[in-house]
Amino acid sequence: NNYTKSIRYDDNDEFSYIYRGNGKFKLEDYKGSSIDYGKSLEINDRSYIAFNNRGVSNFKLKNYRSALEDFKKSLKINPRNYNTLYNKSLTHFELKEIKKTVSKTVSKRIEKYINKKSLERGKNIIITNTAINYVKKLIENYKKFLTYEIDSCKMVVTNLTTME
Repeated sequence: NNYTKSIRYDDNDEFSYIYRGNGKFKLEDYKGSSIDYGKSLEINDRSYIAFNNRGVSNFKLKNYRSALEDFKKSLKINPRNYNTLYNKSLTHFELKEIKKTVSKTVSKRIEKYINKKSLERGKNIIITNTAINYVKKLIENYKKFLTYEIDSCKMVVTNLTTME
């Protein structure tokens, strides 16, 4: 393909490896995509995208510990990447690390939601009723989640992925 040709021309182009890895991922060649993302990281070890993508490939391969390490590295570079926070939470869930699964993700999502739905006036922040009700619902679901209720777990994960 074109990315392989690009790599033959310039094997120090990190993005060619990322794009080829994305193509392999779409073809469900998770091992191949993981290798390409790794090669990209050999060129630029500060690419939060490559760490996240390799983490997702490792997740698909059920290499959950490796995936978790990649997500942590991605978040060290870009701590506000909500997709990586979500992927990290799913990995904790697969590892049966229930309390770690959504705690940080929930707090980050709540913060993002409140910031989006709030109006700042001077030093006062006025939070809309919609934001307050949404946060209450998230906290309620999170408390259920901590009691290991599987249906609530699915509900929390669904809420986190659909939240704007």
